[in-house]
Amino acid sequence: MENLGNKVMSYFGIGVSSKTKDSASAGKANADAANKGAGSVSPITTGQGFGTKFASGIGGLVGKARSAGKGNADAANKGAGSVNPNGTGGKFGTQYSSGVSSKTRQANSGGKSLGNNAKSELAV
Repeated sequence: MENLGNKVMSYFGIGVSSKTKDSASAGKANADAANKGAGSVSPITTGQGFGTKFASGIGGLVGKARSAGKGNADAANKGAGSVNPNGTGGKFGTQYSSGVSSKTRQANSGGKSLGNNAKSELAV
């Protein structure tokens, strides 16, 4: 069975390889035809037509986009209104204050050092 599979794949490879020139010719013919066809199209007219249709399509969806955006905003507002910020805000404020207070000495030392360095630079 393995031998049969090897032969089949070998014949397949030979068959594909034998069509390389035909494939190249067909590819070139397709490219030449596309180039010739593209040359017969006015990019200005075609581009303007595309631009007009694109703008019209976008313009036709403005109302739907506005409605969806308002729906999202209303849902977010309703969801936010159902949350009590006191617990979360109070906890954040306490932790923030504690963090800032724990660095008081370090900030004081850094400030003095900065001031002394500036003072010595002015004296020079």
